[in-house]
Amino acid sequence: MKFTKIAVACGLALAALSAQAVPVTIPAGTQVVFLSGASAPDNFLADLATSMLTNVTAIRSSDSATTPLHRAFLGQAAAGIPGVAVGTPILFIKRSQGGSVFGVDPVARAARIQTIDFNNCTATTGAFAFSCATTGIDPGIAGHESASNTGLVPDFGISDVEPALFAEPFNTENGQPAL
Repeated sequence: MKFTKIAVACGLALAALSAQAVPVTIPAGTQVVFLSGASAPDNFLADLATSMLTNVTAIRSSDSATTPLHRAFLGQAAAGIPGVAVGTPILFIKRSQGGSVFGVDPVARAARIQTIDFNNCTATTGAFAFSCATTGIDPGIAGHESASNTGLVPDFGISDVEPALFAEPFNTENGQPAL
C-alpha cells in the first residue's frame, strides 16, 4: 500500500513538473513575420507554413480552450522562397483576436498589439507543440503607450471588412478613433 502511495505521489510530482512554463527556443537571427486581422486564413495557416518551412513547430496561445486567438509557426525556410536563403530561421505569427479591425488599425498606426509570449509556454501534444500565454497591451487600453509594452507591431494585416466601416462609434477597438 505504501508503494502505491509513493508511486502516485511521484507520478503527480512529475506531472506537475511537465506543466511548468518553458520558453520556446527561437534561434538567434530568426526572421519574425507578424500578421494580424481576420480569422479567415486561420484554417490554412498550417498548410502554408509546412509548404514554405521545414522542421515546423506549431505554437498556439492559451487564451481559448477551443480556437486559439494567436498562432505561430517556427521553422527554416524551404527552397523556392524568392530572396530568402534556404534554412533561414523564420517565425510566422498570426493574431486573430479582434478580427479585421486589427488587420487595419495597428498596421496603419504602427501600434504594438498583444501577441504570443514565447517565454511563457507549456509543451502540449496534438497539432500544436506549445501553448503559450500572451504579452503586450492593445491600443486603447491603459499602458499601451508605455515603453514597457511588450506587444509587437504587425508587419501586415488582413481584413475581410471594408476599412471605411471602421468608424466611430462602432467598429473600432477599445475606443480608438477612426483612421
